[in-house]
Amino acid sequence: YWQSDAGLKIIKTYTFYKGRYDVDVSYQVENATAADWTGSVYGQINRTEPRENGSHFIYTYTGAVLSTPEQRYEKIDFGDIEDNKLSVNASNAWVAMLQHYFITALIPASKEEQYHYYTLNPNKNSYVIGAISPTVTVSAGANGSLSHRVYFGPKLQKELSEVAEGLDLTVDYGMFWFLA
Repeated sequence: YWQSDAGLKIIKTYTFYKGRYDVDVSYQVENATAADWTGSVYGQINRTEPRENGSHFIYTYTGAVLSTPEQRYEKIDFGDIEDNKLSVNASNAWVAMLQHYFITALIPASKEEQYHYYTLNPNKNSYVIGAISPTVTVSAGANGSLSHRVYFGPKLQKELSEVAEGLDLTVDYGMFWFLA
């Protein structure tokens, strides 16, 4: 937890579930100050570009993904992150960073909330995709909460489909899609 001298206290809680790879992240805001507090929850996935030492026969996508109701699975490769800064507001959406067998995804706690999704390239060979929740105001003397979910683990299609709409699309069978 974090606490200011003025009386603002924020308690961050991670809730893990047995046999699952998604984690709930919640923030309890206790505002014992004389002024309203305003804030958002945000998450970022930061990674470096992989080295070129994989198989040249089997291609698997490594990079960022944005999923919105309008486009359920949009790849954003590292070159796109360098060239164009993504800035999208959407409800019922999520962002992820993928590699061969694993995924890390940021998922809003509610499908109705409109999050802001973005990319950054803070320095050479560092790539970020992130999400910011809508702003919440906690009145003076009141309590409030913010939350979101994170998935980090293997690309298990059945489990991914239960976590968020379209998250199972991150499982890419490549040229063997017709067999899968």
